[in-house]
Amino acid sequence: MKKLISANIVKECHNDGLKIIYVDDKNTIITSEARDLAQKYDIKFNFCSPVSASRVDNPGNTSEGLIPVVVDKIISQLGNSEYSKDEITAIVCKYLEKENKTACNADAGYISGKASNGLKVIKGNSIKLKRFEDAGKNKNVNLLDVITYQDGSPMSAGIMSWKKEDSFPWELTYDEVDYVIEGELEITIDGQVFSGKQGDIFYIPKGSKIIFGTPSYTKIMYVTYPANWSA
Repeated sequence: MKKLISANIVKECHNDGLKIIYVDDKNTIITSEARDLAQKYDIKFNFCSPVSASRVDNPGNTSEGLIPVVVDKIISQLGNSEYSKDEITAIVCKYLEKENKTACNADAGYISGKASNGLKVIKGNSIKLKRFEDAGKNKNVNLLDVITYQDGSPMSAGIMSWKKEDSFPWELTYDEVDYVIEGELEITIDGQVFSGKQGDIFYIPKGSKIIFGTPSYTKIMYVTYPANWSA
């Protein structure tokens, strides 16, 4: 069945500030009204194969693309909708961006969307943390940067988690803000322990020598300045 891109979809792209609509050239019909409106708004159609371009690393089903999964999820949540499955698929496709601006980047370890002006949104439940080797040989600390200098940001941001037995010393060569997502974070500095639970925020100045700890388990979001904190 062919997918349909209507004038309404083009209008939504314009309202979202997007300048490119990615479509499957073999299975998509673009209405004449949509083409006219796209020309008016200076929106381009980029013909590609969105399912193969947006494939995710899913251990349970590596052959399944992101788009059909997302579309089925949307349909199940919307129930009866004025949009057909083809129209919903086209709406999802419009958020795909080529190369490093794709809506899904399996190598990055998360799913994200990015606007032409640099705005970026990361789907929190898609983030796959990786072992942070610098915490120590026998430490099972997991971390992932999701905003970096490569995004054009002067700051970086990411997620880190560890258990009590994986607490580790660290010297900051940058400024850092930590937000406790889960569990309890303990920061030890100059022999004094500062504790924070879910929702609490820490500011750690550049030059601090600390211990990242927890009495049980913690997951935090960190923001650092400058962005290239690991350099």
